[in-house]
Amino acid sequence: MHIVSYRVYFGGIICFLLAEIFDLWYVPETREIAVFASHALRTLFSVLFLAGILSMRRIVRDVDGERRKKGRK
Repeated sequence: MHIVSYRVYFGGIICFLLAEIFDLWYVPETREIAVFASHALRTLFSVLFLAGILSMRRIVRDVDGERRKKGRK
């Protein structure tokens, strides 16, 4: 489970870096495909980063034992 979480974070960072490269190297106003690719990569970054946060939260809760305690609110 730990490996999956880090891979999700890594995939998100790669997507964000590619989106920034598209913005820097290509003029977004003149090429519609560059605008679409940049927005798609940023959206993918957001989804992957959220998935990484949720998986790390689950790992921390498992290690802490919080999920096993049923009586706590």
